[in-house]
Amino acid sequence: MENYGLNIYREFLLLNTPGVATQQQMSRSSSVIAHELAHQYWGNIVTCHWWSNIWLNEGFATYYSYLGQNATNPEFEPIKQFLLDGPQYAFALDSREKTSYPLLLTAKTQSQFEDQAIGLPYYKGACLIRMMHGFLTPDTFHRGINRYLKAWANKATEQDNLFDALTDQGHEDGTLPLNLTVKEIMDPWTKQRGYPLVRVVSSEEDTVYVHYEQFKSSRVARQTEHAYWPIPVAYATEDDSNFNDHVPKFWIPEGSLMRTIKYNTSKWIFVNPETTGFYRVVYDKKLTQLLHNQFNKNYKVISPMGRSQILDDYFSLATQMDIPISMALDFTKYLGQETEDICWTVPLKHLRRLYYFYSEYELTLDSSSKNVPKKYFEGFRNYMVPKLEGVLNKIGLEQLPTEIGSKVIFRARLLNWACRLGSKKCLDYATRLFELWKFDELVNPIPIDLRDSMYCYGVSAGGAQNWLFALQRSVNETNTKDALVLISSLGCVKDERILKSLLESTLVGESIDKLRMSVIIDAVADNPLGRPVLMKFLKDSIPSIQKEFNTSFNSVVYRAFMKLGNHLHTEEELLELQSIIELHSSTIGDILPAVSSFATDVSENIAWMSKHYEPMKTWFDKQTKSSISTI
Repeated sequence: MENYGLNIYREFLLLNTPGVATQQQMSRSSSVIAHELAHQYWGNIVTCHWWSNIWLNEGFATYYSYLGQNATNPEFEPIKQFLLDGPQYAFALDSREKTSYPLLLTAKTQSQFEDQAIGLPYYKGACLIRMMHGFLTPDTFHRGINRYLKAWANKATEQDNLFDALTDQGHEDGTLPLNLTVKEIMDPWTKQRGYPLVRVVSSEEDTVYVHYEQFKSSRVARQTEHAYWPIPVAYATEDDSNFNDHVPKFWIPEGSLMRTIKYNTSKWIFVNPETTGFYRVVYDKKLTQLLHNQFNKNYKVISPMGRSQILDDYFSLATQMDIPISMALDFTKYLGQETEDICWTVPLKHLRRLYYFYSEYELTLDSSSKNVPKKYFEGFRNYMVPKLEGVLNKIGLEQLPTEIGSKVIFRARLLNWACRLGSKKCLDYATRLFELWKFDELVNPIPIDLRDSMYCYGVSAGGAQNWLFALQRSVNETNTKDALVLISSLGCVKDERILKSLLESTLVGESIDKLRMSVIIDAVADNPLGRPVLMKFLKDSIPSIQKEFNTSFNSVVYRAFMKLGNHLHTEEELLELQSIIELHSSTIGDILPAVSSFATDVSENIAWMSKHYEPMKTWFDKQTKSSISTI
């Protein structure tokens, strides 16, 4: 928490020992420290006049935390990471009914402010600051910020005070036209909900039309009427592939929805390189194909941030609007060569439902099933595993003792996916590490950053014997974090009887704390074999959970239904979940609305499968069959 001259942190954010804390934890600590230090300027030296302008505090602290971390811990690549945490996260928030609202808050009550003062003021606020940084140029922007801080030191401000300082600096430096003000540009971005979708359309051989509309997600019932934004348009081209030039080549101003530019349409064009402007971009079929070709021919011509953003734009448009999912999936063909975490994170995020559902059918359906083939997701697995293994070969399967930073985090992410999808290379690695540990219990050969996945798949592959080893180690482990990881691995076993006993053990004997119970629930819910076991446990045991956990009851039950809401995706599962909620409605009364909302999540999973599974299955099957035919 930032205070004038005194920052206060939770212990776990400061007391991270190298070799004991994971790189993910180290990155988190570095980021939070930088954020709170940034508040000494934005929030303390200059603060917002009222909560409606809270983005002036939180947006700046968020944006500068990435710049600060880049100065102190560049191994975490925070400038690249900002693309995931900033624009891509803010786009997602601003596409949902419950979390989309104007950045200049209009809330009237304390509870409304509490709901709105999280999320967008931090991340959309940071994105709009980055956009001003781009169209004003870095030098002008920083001089303008110094001007603002000096003029308003120890005072309270509104957004117009910031815009005036930047306008004066832009006019003085000649980077902002004299007939234009930052307020005129930025007011529409802060006073309207949502954001633009820019469409780039080729016409004949030498003309490109650039026009925009509001991004109209299926998740948002209310759209802003007559929404407009002054849009800065920078772009890179096949002949001039400078993705570091963020200065607008032209603007789409107020009152105009389209601009025409002369361009050779036989070559690709890339609008909004590195997403300096807060808008998504989609191209017509011809221009999209040219970009597909470039990705497959030499993807490195497109910057890593550019590659990441076009993946996110196309997957978001395919799942929330109306472009074919194949247009997004075609951008993944090159992934076996991709060694950038920010580029892999996007497709893994958008394919997470297939990741959640994959093993369920592999493990639970036998060959006599008439409804769904045993190899329901075979094409998905056969497409993804070689690409995952290809990248692991490039970056190295094993973590070196001296490795730190984003590469370590990236490897852990890839291994988790690879093992989940049945990669023999990954599962053999997990088994080998686990067996080495069993051979000499005093020397744990599993790197701290890989323990989440390696413990899980070591237990999964080794059955009851490895499960008992992990159980005993969790009892003896003195490091709380590692003990929790071991407890989580207990939920990975492929034995329904053991999973049932694990859940039942939380209600008998020595009392178990809420944290450990939550870890067990998460692990069992993540295990395809465990979900029916968890539902049966909830159906039979909610009164016992209430008796055992008392004041923690609500949080434990909430967690269980939330995890099930992430994974369940059939009509039968939805009916079963609803029946459990109805059966225990009086017991869970305090959190009944929240728990009921997770049934809505299952309905959304069902709708997603209905819309996207068959087109995805067809696409994956086609790719894997064509790969086999060329061998």
